[in-house]
Amino acid sequence: MRIIKLFIILPVVMVLFSGCTSSIGVTSTTSREWFQQNGSMTFRSSELSNTCRNFLLAHQMSKFYDEDPEAAVYCIYQDYRNSHDRVYLSILTELCYVAGMNADSTDRKIAFHAASAYFSSQYLFNKNIRPDLPMPYDMAVFMAARYYNSSLDTLIEYLNDKRIVFNSTYSIPAVAGLTLKFEAPLSELACPVDKTTRVISCYRFSARGFYVYSYSPGIGVPLIVNCDNPFPTPKPFKTIPGRSFHATCFLRMEDAENGIVQTRLELYNTLNTDTVKVENKNVPLSLDFTTPLAYELRKPPIIDGFFTMFDADIQDTYGLFALAPLQKNKIPLVFVHGLMSNPRTWAQMVNILLDDPDIRHNYQMWLFTYSTGNPVLYSAYLLRKSLQEAKADFNTPEAAANFNQMFIVSHSMGGLLSKTTIQNTGNQLQDKFLPAAVLAKKKLTPEEQQFVMNVLVFEQLDFVKGVVFMATPHKGADMATWVITRWASSWISLPSYLKLHVSELRKRINPDEDIESMHIDTGLDNLAPENKMLNALSEVPFSTTVPYYTVCGNENAAGVPGGTDGIVPYWSSHLNSAQSELIVESGHSVQDNAAAIEQVRKILLLHLRTIGRIK
Repeated sequence: MRIIKLFIILPVVMVLFSGCTSSIGVTSTTSREWFQQNGSMTFRSSELSNTCRNFLLAHQMSKFYDEDPEAAVYCIYQDYRNSHDRVYLSILTELCYVAGMNADSTDRKIAFHAASAYFSSQYLFNKNIRPDLPMPYDMAVFMAARYYNSSLDTLIEYLNDKRIVFNSTYSIPAVAGLTLKFEAPLSELACPVDKTTRVISCYRFSARGFYVYSYSPGIGVPLIVNCDNPFPTPKPFKTIPGRSFHATCFLRMEDAENGIVQTRLELYNTLNTDTVKVENKNVPLSLDFTTPLAYELRKPPIIDGFFTMFDADIQDTYGLFALAPLQKNKIPLVFVHGLMSNPRTWAQMVNILLDDPDIRHNYQMWLFTYSTGNPVLYSAYLLRKSLQEAKADFNTPEAAANFNQMFIVSHSMGGLLSKTTIQNTGNQLQDKFLPAAVLAKKKLTPEEQQFVMNVLVFEQLDFVKGVVFMATPHKGADMATWVITRWASSWISLPSYLKLHVSELRKRINPDEDIESMHIDTGLDNLAPENKMLNALSEVPFSTTVPYYTVCGNENAAGVPGGTDGIVPYWSSHLNSAQSELIVESGHSVQDNAAAIEQVRKILLLHLRTIGRIK
């Protein structure tokens, strides 16, 4: 019966209230296709350039290379060892790479690509050869970096297939009489090595569903790091098995001695590290924030924002999700989703914000989730409770200082929850619903008293230093009064422990009330403009010490007060006392709007400047 009920409600209610979602995921591709799609020029990886052909012709080696590329490469490498001329390294890099692309076996392909990675690394980083490295904008430098990255991509795929990425020592034979001798990798990954199941090159996928590709060119191969139960998460954080994380792999290769190249894979968590030090210089790493995120989101959501409303058995799903292991040196940036949604609603914004190094280096992103069918004040209590519990883990002076600069970004109903973190009710709400005289007469049990205090009496959280409200119905939405919405609300299934608390409390206050017919307002009910709870909450003043900002949607025009985003009218999302207000041309899913995301980015950077984290 429950399944039939859900499928009757689903088409109607989801059209009315759910935020718009896009099909985010990945499509398999090849590194060659990736470079062609994302590079500034076509990567002609299976044929030699004119420069390389001219070199072979000038040295009477064109036919020699075509017939036996391995022997030709060996001869040219011997010439390089005598001359230490950087130009030879550029030629060797390309000759090996192209031969690898045309190789007739995996072993030969790997041998050529291993040599190409070595020669390109020497070309880019060896200070003891002549002439000096050309200026960074020289095409030869650009191509050497591309050959290095693409060759490393091939090696990573090979090492994955052999399951030896994290082995302590192993060797790979290369052409030109070289052998790459690998030592144990350096790992600064978000996931412990023993929990890492696989590292996958981002060049193997094309992300779909995102408006922006958050990528920065550099050295190394961006990775998707797959983990099982990646890290312990303290209460109230949710543990997600099978997580995927951002990383970049750099291959450090020393100058060959007697044909042996000391080699080490270095794996960096790119949420923390943007550069790698080579020969006392900081070299920018290649960064890809979109592909790992798309790969993670290709799977169905763990928590479905719609079905949790109608199934009490899966109601106990509130809590925080951390995008990465807790980082005590960063400020928590908490996202709170809206009605019938889940943390995925923030995908577009997270993808774009991660591309900003100031935000990436100073904020850690947390996502709060909850069942939006529950009464708003109860869900707001769960948010405050979760944030207060999280504080306990930031127990050093430095960690506490960062935690105490928390910023919240909220959408739709999530804004109603978030506003309670910067409000002080005193007895204002309690007097509205349970006057002191009534409570004194009824003699509540300690458990009932605690429940009342948790839900109706709260103070601002002193560690929250700013809130962004996006399309938040502070004064309600007319759609919540529609007959179809009321009908849907009647089918919302509340958790048994919540119903028990509320019904027993109301029965104690009014013994004649019939528990069986007792109606408890749901989250949907709370959005009606005449709802008693909504109006009482809107009368509670905001803290005067915490800045808050609004982003409102207007379906017809940007920058024009009035109108509606299709769900929430301007008169409801507007706050007179907001620090700033942006009106974007958008439907209700303003959190996906590019101008709205840019506004959030500016607000977050302003916060960092205000507290002296950036200039």
